[in-house]
Amino acid sequence: MGARPPHRTQHTPDSPSCAWLVPRPQVVDAGAVPLLVLCVQEPELSLKRIAASSLSDIAKHTPELAQAVVDAGAVAYLAPLVINQDAKLKRQVCCALSQIAKHSVDLAEVVVGAEIFPKILTCLKFPDEFVKKHAATVVSLGTSGMGRPL
Repeated sequence: MGARPPHRTQHTPDSPSCAWLVPRPQVVDAGAVPLLVLCVQEPELSLKRIAASSLSDIAKHTPELAQAVVDAGAVAYLAPLVINQDAKLKRQVCCALSQIAKHSVDLAEVVVGAEIFPKILTCLKFPDEFVKKHAATVVSLGTSGMGRPL
């Protein structure tokens, strides 16, 4: 009897992220990142959440994709949102910042340079566990400089 194929999650348009439809580098090449940065600036809360989530999803894969998110100016608009009291938005913002900072010292410095301290520290006491986790990652990367003092 042959080995069973590995289980694969079925993605549908109803899934939390439809970014699976197009490979991430193609999303960047198509010019989506600057548009997502514009969406983060919009007053509509749900649009901000989805845009921050999409930027995080793009940035998490490679340093080059994270750099594309930084080059589009996303950090400057994400950083002030860490003090927003909406748990879902705060979660996506902290996640996006951690996904950017995790790749290199230079990217961590960009996140820290957006003046997230001491605001990000208040996220460590936020009731949402994912906010705490992502904020702790940002604090850890930002204060250690990934092995180099900032």
